[in-house]
Amino acid sequence: MAAKRSITGNTAAQERRIQVQIAESIERTHAAKIARELRRAYIDIAMARMNGLFVEAVQKHKDNMLTIMEKMYTRTWQVYGRRMFKLTKSDGEFETKDAITDGFDRARRRWIAEFGSEKVTKIAGTTREQAIELINAAITESIDVEFPLGETARAKLIRSTVAKKGGDLSRFRSFLIARTEVHNAASVANHEAAGLVANKVNKEWLAAEGGDSERSREWHKEMNGVTVAYNDDFIVDGEPMSYPGDPRGSARNVINCRCVVAYMPI
Repeated sequence: MAAKRSITGNTAAQERRIQVQIAESIERTHAAKIARELRRAYIDIAMARMNGLFVEAVQKHKDNMLTIMEKMYTRTWQVYGRRMFKLTKSDGEFETKDAITDGFDRARRRWIAEFGSEKVTKIAGTTREQAIELINAAITESIDVEFPLGETARAKLIRSTVAKKGGDLSRFRSFLIARTEVHNAASVANHEAAGLVANKVNKEWLAAEGGDSERSREWHKEMNGVTVAYNDDFIVDGEPMSYPGDPRGSARNVINCRCVVAYMPI
């Protein structure tokens, strides 16, 4: 018996693999940008803690992250939306291109406005708290050195300590942020696009596979193959979610998730 195919023409296994590959490509590009901003911000915020410009430094980081995240979200929506429209355009039941792109772009702008600032505020808040921890630890280390340091040498040591530890944090956080946020944006972009191009469709939860499956949450593995109507929610470990990465889900269901959805014709 032939495997069922989604509205993109792919089997569930193919759809899972392709969506993850696309996400990884977008993540690599933007993780590097996020890492550079985090490295800069850790030093800037930590040193500003000492010179009285702390609030300004935090706001600058927030503004920079908002620019990066908005571009990453927009790119993700565009790539996943165009893919859905391209692969489904030949079906006579689908809407016209103009109606699709106008509705899709409105949904994109609405989603970024609603969730983008909230995510950036949380990210900047974490950077702020970690920068405070870094500067406090660096100050303690500068006091504990074997020989007393002059003011210039002490400031240099503090800066280099913050830069090293902040660099380590930046590499870890940039990957996690890019992976989580690209996944979330891709999931909602797919959902909005599927709703625009198909009159009747169900959605099937596809759990992570390969190396990702080893780290997958057990309750996400249990969701693999679960199918619901387009407008219905999946119930994921007791939480209603329209798709993987749905912001209604808690961090334990969203962060670092690699599940996707295939939209199946009825």
